[in-house]
Amino acid sequence: MKRVLLLIIVAATCITQALASDSTHTERIDTLRFTPRQLIVPGTLITVGAVAVGIKPLAQARRWINSEIGIHKCAPYDDYIQYLPAAGYLFLDFAGLKSRRPFVDRVIVGATGAIITAALVRGTKLCVSELRPTGTSTNAFPSGHSATAFLGAELLRQDYGPWVGACGYLVASGVGVMRILNGRHWLNDVLAGAGIGILSARAAEWLLPFNRRWLGLDRRRGEAAVLVPAYSPVNRSFALTAAIIF
Repeated sequence: MKRVLLLIIVAATCITQALASDSTHTERIDTLRFTPRQLIVPGTLITVGAVAVGIKPLAQARRWINSEIGIHKCAPYDDYIQYLPAAGYLFLDFAGLKSRRPFVDRVIVGATGAIITAALVRGTKLCVSELRPTGTSTNAFPSGHSATAFLGAELLRQDYGPWVGACGYLVASGVGVMRILNGRHWLNDVLAGAGIGILSARAAEWLLPFNRRWLGLDRRRGEAAVLVPAYSPVNRSFALTAAIIF
């Protein structure tokens, strides 16, 4: 059991180092631009997690891993620790660590990432209906706790750099391990949840310029909206004309 647990921790550490070296930063500080290579790590995690649901040898392997680890019923710290990386992303700047974004932008990105994560996790749970290791319910795949934790960890890495991000990934990996120890998830559930969290964080960054314009925080120069009311005495009616000027 100890060897299997060590293997999981080592795998999580390797993923963390791969993510820390994944150059998703650009020289611009306004936003992270989309590049196809940013999909490699989260796509791989989601794919590995998904195929383990339907492919029999992989399904048997995950059962063996969980049986070797056993159910230890740790205290439910994972219910609270999952939010630590996201809290750090929002508030570490006030503790003296320099963030690349102002607080308003961090709130927008964090909220967008949380919405994307919730939609992907809930939708997938309803479609897959995978039985939990304890057999108590059929909403195991993917791990929502892991998705939340890795969402915060990736946001930390994007805004505060690889070293702070590595701390976030260490916490997120601990959440994933606790979900397995508590018998709430299979290993592939945690891997897919991690991939969803990372993908959601990156998608939230890609959407930031659009969200800023939608909220009226970053209007384009020369752009204006005009509403002109009018009254017709002949028809005794009112009208309202709208125009957008670029």
